[in-house]
Amino acid sequence: MGAGWNIAVDRGGTFADVVARDPEGQVHVRKVLAGVGAEEQVVAALLQEGGGSLDELRVGTTVATNALLTGEGASTGLVVTEGFGDLLRIGHQDRPRIFDLWVEKRRGRRLHSRVVEAKERVLADGRVEVALDRGDLRGKLEQLRSEGVESVAIAFLHGYLHPGHEKEAGEIARDMGFRRVSLSSVVAPEVGAVDRAATAVVDAFLTPVLAHYLAGLRSWLPESSRLYFMKSSGGLCADDRVSGVDAVLSGPAGGVVACAAVARSLGLSAVLGLDMGGTSTDVCRWAGELERSHDLVVAGTPIRTPSLDIVTVASGGGSVLHTTDRRLQVGPASAGAQPGPACYGRGGPAALTDANLLLGRLQPDLFPHAFGPDQDGPLDVSAAEAALASADTDGGGASGFVAVANARMAAAISEVSTARGHDPSTHTLLAFGGAAGQHACAVAELLGIRHVVLHPMSGVLSAYGISEAPLLATRSHPVMSLWTPDLHADLAHTLDALRISAERELMEAGASPEQLHGRVRWELRYQGSDTRLLCDDLESFEAEHLRLFGFLRRGVAVEADQVRVEVVADRVGVAPPARPVPAVPLAVSDALRAEQVGFPDAHGTNHWRSCPVFRQDQLVEGHHAPGPLLVAGEVTTVLVDPGWKLQVGRGGVLHLRCEEDAVKASRAVDTRTSSLGVPGLDDTRGRDPVMLELFHGRFLSIATRMGQTLQRLAWSTNIKERLDFSCALFDGRGRLLANAPHIPVHLGAMGETVRSLVAQLADELKPGRSWAVNDPAQGGSHLPDITVITPVFVGFGGPVAFVANRGHHADVGGTTPGSMPPFSSSLREEGVVLDGLLLVDEGVWQDKAVSRALASGNLPVRDPATCIADLQAQVASNQVGVRLVRDLVAREGRSRVITYMDHVLDNGEEAVQHWLKTLEVRSHRFQDTLDDGTPIHVRVQRREAPGGQEGPSRLLVDFDGSGPASSGNLNAPAAVSRAAVLYVLRCLLGRDIPLNDGCLRAVDLRIPVGSILDPPPGAAVVGGNVETSQRIVDVVLGALGVAAASQGTMNNLCFGDGTFGYYETICGGAGAGPDHAGAHAVHTHMTNTRITDPEVLERRYPAILREFSVRRGSGGQGRWSGGDGVRRVIEFTRDVRVSLLSQRRLTQPFGLAGGAPGAAGGAFRKAKLSGDLETLRGCFERGFAAGDQLVIETPGGGGYGVGSESSSSTPAGDRS
Repeated sequence: MGAGWNIAVDRGGTFADVVARDPEGQVHVRKVLAGVGAEEQVVAALLQEGGGSLDELRVGTTVATNALLTGEGASTGLVVTEGFGDLLRIGHQDRPRIFDLWVEKRRGRRLHSRVVEAKERVLADGRVEVALDRGDLRGKLEQLRSEGVESVAIAFLHGYLHPGHEKEAGEIARDMGFRRVSLSSVVAPEVGAVDRAATAVVDAFLTPVLAHYLAGLRSWLPESSRLYFMKSSGGLCADDRVSGVDAVLSGPAGGVVACAAVARSLGLSAVLGLDMGGTSTDVCRWAGELERSHDLVVAGTPIRTPSLDIVTVASGGGSVLHTTDRRLQVGPASAGAQPGPACYGRGGPAALTDANLLLGRLQPDLFPHAFGPDQDGPLDVSAAEAALASADTDGGGASGFVAVANARMAAAISEVSTARGHDPSTHTLLAFGGAAGQHACAVAELLGIRHVVLHPMSGVLSAYGISEAPLLATRSHPVMSLWTPDLHADLAHTLDALRISAERELMEAGASPEQLHGRVRWELRYQGSDTRLLCDDLESFEAEHLRLFGFLRRGVAVEADQVRVEVVADRVGVAPPARPVPAVPLAVSDALRAEQVGFPDAHGTNHWRSCPVFRQDQLVEGHHAPGPLLVAGEVTTVLVDPGWKLQVGRGGVLHLRCEEDAVKASRAVDTRTSSLGVPGLDDTRGRDPVMLELFHGRFLSIATRMGQTLQRLAWSTNIKERLDFSCALFDGRGRLLANAPHIPVHLGAMGETVRSLVAQLADELKPGRSWAVNDPAQGGSHLPDITVITPVFVGFGGPVAFVANRGHHADVGGTTPGSMPPFSSSLREEGVVLDGLLLVDEGVWQDKAVSRALASGNLPVRDPATCIADLQAQVASNQVGVRLVRDLVAREGRSRVITYMDHVLDNGEEAVQHWLKTLEVRSHRFQDTLDDGTPIHVRVQRREAPGGQEGPSRLLVDFDGSGPASSGNLNAPAAVSRAAVLYVLRCLLGRDIPLNDGCLRAVDLRIPVGSILDPPPGAAVVGGNVETSQRIVDVVLGALGVAAASQGTMNNLCFGDGTFGYYETICGGAGAGPDHAGAHAVHTHMTNTRITDPEVLERRYPAILREFSVRRGSGGQGRWSGGDGVRRVIEFTRDVRVSLLSQRRLTQPFGLAGGAPGAAGGAFRKAKLSGDLETLRGCFERGFAAGDQLVIETPGGGGYGVGSESSSSTPAGDRS
């Protein structure tokens, strides 16, 4: 302890929390308004009150986060390799919300206002192909300076491997006087051009903002006082070392560090943190060390930097309550501090705080009187009642909203525990934040946690964590080589340099050498995989891989991508010795009074209990008492649920312990509890709005967890990186209940496959079996999309559910690598057909049968090992779903689960019925043609009940008039047409609904048999799934007049030889609508796959990406302009076969309401030897020689409306 004060401040948007230690070691806590000069005022007040001087000031702040959210950072320019000026505008080409017709690319694309392209090029092996043209770059940077650009981010292709060019460019920029120059090779030295460039932009954008804030603090601090800043990684740095990229989670990081500090002080081995504030809830995990992530996304912006692993869910005290589609909803909107929840008396909406108040879980007279217009009154109960009555239109009640919020928080905790292989029941729940005390016991029960801890500093725990945080410095270096036992020794000189650099930083910040401790960690992955694990060595990598994924890749080499050196300066101090705490019963007679308090169970059923009320200052060390009881403090209220026991530990720490038998007894004796109050009993009531939302969330959670598992375990780039897969849950009859879709074309089609398998193999459905299907005659979309199906059995009888996933495999045979032949005329030319291949029997992988199936026919799978690895990942994903369904049935009972499966389907139908009322009762017709002239015709009509009778409306979607089956491969299986219609319905509903087979109950879908939309068995279909499906969506949207045509193709590109195959789809322009322009360079409608990062593409495949840019002006003009397509130029470094399967080369994406059509696409071959440019057809398959270039230009979207008085979407003025 120094001779002066040590003060930690967590500055939020509304309040600044302060934890200070005076020279005698006494702790002082303050909570003040976060106005201008708040830090200076609180420091001055503390020093005046206690005397002495300031030794150090530690700050954590939301300043950086707020700047990122509002876009109020430094004017920033981006410098990139020539040909990649649109790198961040294109990004990964996926859209953030797949059912939004108005596609908004992530905010992160707009942090930089200008882009310049530097003449330079480094190849994937580190060779310099084009040296940096310094004179050209200087001229371009001078132009940026003249336009007011303050900061510059520099990100060159493969700069992580060869940073020389970035350093040269950085020197030029610094000499020209830019406020901040951020090099991607410094802020994120790892492979991945898109995310590394985005990270550099964030750093350049935020660092001047932070520097200004810290300069303001330094201006009044004594020169002898040290100023430290809390980083997202959970460590402190000196104020002159602050980088914007390290500050995004500065405030929340303090809470995680506090969790670790509290856990250590209490001797806890593993804790889950629940930080419940006004707007949201943050959850985290600690089990001996801080868990960090290097893949942070904030406000849609990817940031590659070490940060603490925090999951946020919109269930804070201010989360707005509402009822949508007869389901109770909590958030995501928040009432904020102004006006705040309704009970604040300032006209705010119903919020979670209001629900807690009406249940008696908050006591107005024991709450600060800081509310009402003059901020001097108590909480307003009548205002809360009125607001909740308006929000609750289906009778779920306050208890129902609380139950939904509890379920959301439990699901978030599962993301940092169960989803990552940790059992939450073996952890202690550490609850903090103003609202956590009212929910902690209930959330813990949902997770099987039996011990909850509430620290006396719970209301200022992030500030407490900042006060406890160590100084931390991290250095990293790209390795990019195979792991060998000698690697550590081979890099000894580099590791020493990294360690010395980190140690020097900490000693300059005031640390002494004896405080320093270093650690070396490696980012390791199996060769060919993108899953990187941060480990100490190969042994720990294999142990972690086995724990997370359940398998090892024997015989596959391990690669080291990067090495990180972390140096920590431990705080000096000795923990007080543990001493026993006396047990002192807390007498009920000492309570202020008894109140009726509502305790919602997991189903939202309320249990009223007489509850003694205490003030927190009545509790002393050693007190213990059984629940229910309520403890009201100055900044939080703690509720001890029935069946839980309160114990007051050392330092005023509250321990809540679950006594399971008491929990069961407390519910059994409550005569006012309905049948829903006892978990496991069958439902004896009609549909309940609380249970409807809870089951919807549980079903969706199962599908989501399956998707997380599949992405982790998959081997191929297609599934793991491009996310070309979907996972879903079906009821026992094969009806879609919930899905976690990345690819809309999978949605409706998977159900057809499940039902087909049930019909085909009804007598063979048994526990421990899984099947693979890709046959279009069984609901398959095309052969590369393999569906794995597993029945779920619980007890006696047939399956209670099915779980399934569909993934696009890199190759399933056929005439071309990648299994996307542009000229196939029959199904057998497209690959191996699986019409019910038994993958697993009695839990055993059927290795011989699977290998035999993949090698069958004249055109077998080219890379069976990768295909099998992905199939095994799909099986593992389904097993997660099986376990979760069984757990749900065990908790709720088979009958109730099945009943709510039906209710969720009914709810989907009702949502469509509600939308139908807004549709005109007339016939909407539209027709468009494929490039070969085949028409796609649709008639859409709302139809009333016959004869004027009362009854629900129905929607007719009739494709009569569409062309006959194609002799080529543009045939779309009927399941694909069904999926396209389901997708359109979900888009038009305009809000989150349970997307399931119930949505199509009100739809009469007519598809002419033998047409291109329902071809005969054996017809080629590979193009129908990816191309015709897009046209189906366009014509239905066109018939309804809601959107002009999008690019209308997926631009399916394959290249390879006999040893490998590569497949990608390429984005284009989105169609405009009556109130929005079309987005540029984005995947639309029936696909949403990512595109392989340029650096990953060049590292793994014989290709050099010469250009990837927005094709400016390709969007159709109109009142609202269509989005622009892209231009992609690939040079091959060895001889390969290349195929392209695309549309919209001879026809243009149509405009609507007078809007102009988008430009058609094109493809060209530029020969290396002659330099001639050869025009290629929209579908081709041919050889390319080493050095030849393929140029692909994708279509733009159609425009909407006449004139240009509203915003055009054409990007202009963002490049120089």
